[in-house]
Amino acid sequence: MKIFKQLFLLAIPVLFLISCDGDYRKEAQGQFGHVTVVMDSTKWDSEVANAIRSTFGGKIEYFLGFEPRFTLAFKDFDTNEELENLKFNKNVIVAAPIDSESNVGQFIRSTSQ
Repeated sequence: MKIFKQLFLLAIPVLFLISCDGDYRKEAQGQFGHVTVVMDSTKWDSEVANAIRSTFGGKIEYFLGFEPRFTLAFKDFDTNEELENLKFNKNVIVAAPIDSESNVGQFIRSTSQ
C-alpha cells in the first residue's frame, strides 16, 4: 500500500509536466523583413505614413547597392476577425491618433485602458 502511495505522489508532478509541455498559442505569421502597418486606409498617403515609409522602408546602402530596411504592407480592418488575424503578424506597427474615430483609433484606445 505504501508503494502505491509513493507512485501516486510521483505520478502527479510527471502528469503536470506532461500536460504543460504544449504551447496553445497560435504561432506568429509573416516573413523576415516584412512589417505590417495597421492604419486607417484614408491616411495611407499622409505625412505619418510617409514618415513610416522613410524610417522603416528606407534604403540601406551596402557594397552592391541599396535595399530596403523592411518591406511594408499597409492594412486596415473592418471586422474583429480581420483585427484578430492582424494581431498574429510578426512585426506590426499600429498608427493612429488617440482621438481618431476610425477602427484603428478605437483599437488603440481600448488597449490603453
